[in-house]
Amino acid sequence: MAAEYAAHILSVTQDFKTFVRSYDRSLHTLSIGFCAPVPQAVLTPVITNLFEGMTISSDMSDDADFLQKLDDRVFQLAVTHSKPENPVYFSKKIGHESLYIALTPGNPLSSYFLNGREQFPNRIAIPIADTECSTDYYLVCLDSEKERYQNLYAHLKEDFIK
Repeated sequence: MAAEYAAHILSVTQDFKTFVRSYDRSLHTLSIGFCAPVPQAVLTPVITNLFEGMTISSDMSDDADFLQKLDDRVFQLAVTHSKPENPVYFSKKIGHESLYIALTPGNPLSSYFLNGREQFPNRIAIPIADTECSTDYYLVCLDSEKERYQNLYAHLKEDFIK
């Protein structure tokens, strides 16, 4: 019985140490999970400016476990492809991305797509109609932490990432 109690105390002590380290790190480091490269490239400079003096730690991976990582305080912010349903999370749509095929004006196919298509310097952009080729982006935090990030959320409009 004493050995089991001692093991339990050691486990609780380790959990507490982990919590204290995580809390201390959160005071100096902002950990963000990104689901794609575009949001990371666009948001990182904004976050760096708004949270001057803090270290920005980022991870880019599939967003399937991002909400759990917010719960576990591994991330303070996450960019996901979908809006969380659970009210323990605060989220805001910050953009949409669609894939295009780019043709040069001299490409034989370009004459078929010129009318009404977006043109970039030396390129004609043709949107891909497949739903798998477009996505939305949501910036997510714990609802209990949203006041900490209110300036960031206020800065980002729904079409911030295009």
